[in-house]
Amino acid sequence: MLGLSTDGNLENADVFFAGVSNGQPYSSQNTMRVLWGYGKTDNTRIPKSKTTYWCKSFETPQLDEQVHAIVFSPYIQEGNEAFVHHIIVYGCYGNTSKGNNNEHDGKCYSKNMPIDWNNCIEVVFGWAVGGSKFALPEHAGIPVGGKDDPAYYLLEMHYDNPHRKEGIIDSSGIDITLTKSKRQYDAGTLSIGYAVRGYSQLIPPYAEEFKYYGNCEACGSMITPEGNNQWNEDGVKMFAVLLHAHLAGRKIRVRHIRNGKLLPDVMYDENYDFNYQETRYMKKETILLKGDILQTECVYDTTQRTKFTKGGLGTEEEMCLAYIQIYPRTKLKSCVTDVDMDPLHYKNNEDAIKKMELIVNGLEPKTNFTQICSDRSSRVKYKNRPFPVIKSDDLSTIQPTTTEENSAAKFCVTTGIIFIFISYWLI
Repeated sequence: MLGLSTDGNLENADVFFAGVSNGQPYSSQNTMRVLWGYGKTDNTRIPKSKTTYWCKSFETPQLDEQVHAIVFSPYIQEGNEAFVHHIIVYGCYGNTSKGNNNEHDGKCYSKNMPIDWNNCIEVVFGWAVGGSKFALPEHAGIPVGGKDDPAYYLLEMHYDNPHRKEGIIDSSGIDITLTKSKRQYDAGTLSIGYAVRGYSQLIPPYAEEFKYYGNCEACGSMITPEGNNQWNEDGVKMFAVLLHAHLAGRKIRVRHIRNGKLLPDVMYDENYDFNYQETRYMKKETILLKGDILQTECVYDTTQRTKFTKGGLGTEEEMCLAYIQIYPRTKLKSCVTDVDMDPLHYKNNEDAIKKMELIVNGLEPKTNFTQICSDRSSRVKYKNRPFPVIKSDDLSTIQPTTTEENSAAKFCVTTGIIFIFISYWLI
């Protein structure tokens, strides 16, 4: 149900849309919190599984004109804070089938999910545990309801249920504040980092500082403003970032490289805490040009783990991602690195594990990367991409570091005074 009102008298409305004046909705505080209560999971029963990705699709409300989303407020059902790990709203394009896009729900990334959900590539907004509401700057808004905007949206809920509890009912979601008073620029999200794909990412046990790098360097031709004629410069502006890893993550940094030289970091967290993830404003809005490189560095600590940690969707698996808020929105939506790893090869001996560390840090010349660039409806892969070369002021090459004291090659356990080297790892 879509309700339109100027005084907020819509107590029974399921979804509510109205105008905004000076950043405040035309609604009384005792009836509705915001304008568009989007994506509530409506009494979803959290599965018994340790990790569940649950999705629900929503068609865009029928609007007379394009509007701007200006505030995103997570709504976490009271008592369920420990189960809701993250919420992502995706924009969906391409050919659509009506019946699949109107409040259809089910497991994400499953064989039985609607085929249309494969068209949901663009991240509109992301929230993770510990975060709060996010308000866009006064000169930017995320467009909704225009002819070039998503035809429908997909809400992705990551439920974390490590103790496999049963009978938990959840109605969490995102409240979105919309305004007809459009801002100067259309904003969007650029997702960067390392591809989330099982054994493509392997972190050995007993590693104090194991680094992974995601490089966005082959997608520059897609860093062009999309549907906005008010921008006169060659690039776009970055203004806020959400850094994301899982339980083994300790540090995350997004570097900015131009013409081989290192610019000030886009964002960094030297004390990353899984329980406190927040979309943070940059100290200064920064221009991203077509030829620039963005490098996401993630540092992991697995000193308390006895088995390999692989990349994946679960909280005990790992990710290395950054979601950058930009304006104007660009053709490029996602830019991630991938490299093929052979788990059977790398789990069997210490020398192979050392080599794996060289590979993911770009220090193994015989192994290159695959760059995956995504626009709003398709993906392009660029294979055999080299690791970016960063130059200092004296033109000497700066390479990522790998040290023996922090290497993943410390594999031993103690029994009395006897050290037993582990030669085989179960993944």
